Amino acid sequence: MLPISYMKYPVTNKILTHTIKHYGNGAIHDAWEEFISDPTVPFDPKTRLITVFMPWFLYNWYPDEYGEVEYSPDLVKDQPALFFLKRQRKRLSPLECAYIEASIREPLTFLEVI
Repeated sequence: MLPISYMKYPVTNKILTHTIKHYGNGAIHDAWEEFISDPTVPFDPKTRLITVFMPWFLYNWYPDEYGEVEYSPDLVKDQPALFFLKRQRKRLSPLECAYIEASIREPLTFLEVI
């Protein structure tokens, strides 16, 4: 049996692809601006903070319904990962579902923060 950590990258890629499709390319920039709390710092996928930012973006971030980008009401009530899970659950394995649910409950580990 494979460890659950084996699921991390394929599931994250599925969620990220789904998020960009439904929220648009600007979502990652909106989330980054909120995460970093400095609108003058542009998002860079090669940032050393990517290992902390991505889990936060996918499992913790809620789009701002009053922000510059207008997101539809069904997008602002859930984090991107939960929105993905609700729409894709039937296409996912039980292990993938369990991984996503666990990641929503605990989006960052202590080691990811330090």
